[in-house]
Amino acid sequence: MSYNVIAVDVRHKVGLEGTAGGTITPGFLIEKSAGNWIAHSVAGGNCDYVADFIPEESIADAYASTEWMRILKVAPGDAFYAYLTTSQTITVGEAVTSNGDGYVKSASNGAGTLGGSTNYITFTPVGNKQVMIRFIDPNAKSADLSVTIDGYAINVNLATDSDGAITSTPTLIEAAIQAESGYDDLVSTADTGTGAVEAGTLIVKADEVVGYAEEAVTTTSAAKRLLVRKGE
Repeated sequence: MSYNVIAVDVRHKVGLEGTAGGTITPGFLIEKSAGNWIAHSVAGGNCDYVADFIPEESIADAYASTEWMRILKVAPGDAFYAYLTTSQTITVGEAVTSNGDGYVKSASNGAGTLGGSTNYITFTPVGNKQVMIRFIDPNAKSADLSVTIDGYAINVNLATDSDGAITSTPTLIEAAIQAESGYDDLVSTADTGTGAVEAGTLIVKADEVVGYAEEAVTTTSAAKRLLVRKGE
């Protein structure tokens, strides 16, 4: 990039200044800590503040620790150049999140599997909810399959045979979950395998979205600039 620019289309620009609490590269997501501005530290988190460029210097020139720096507050719909971390392949419109070190990365939808290596259900959280799913071994003989939803927790009491062995399969569990009112406010599901599952616990949570890529960019061992449109 041959010109100095971080803000591309910022409709509600709020000019801020502060002291760098470490080495800060223009385009980094940043947060305030102990009165200084540091690289945003929450991987998978959202952020509204970006380090602006140093006037009359290259966009690649970083602020040194204790140096006075320019800060850009971005609002939904604003476009700005973030810094994409290494080993990423980003497509147009893809959601990005904080990498926890100033850079951005592809945002995960938070999907996870529960039940075993071959017989399991994939749970994808709805929105940014954190949901706990438990497959519970009743440690009893001839137990029935049942499901309860308590807030953001889905508890599945697994069925057993006359010897106490678990018999619940992914298909049966998925049907039992989907029969419960409100399950689809928490997760979507997809079953895999026809055998009995294993007891266990899973917590799923999607990454918070900083914004959406306005261009396709691939990184290998070096970070690159990425044009991002701030999300809601």
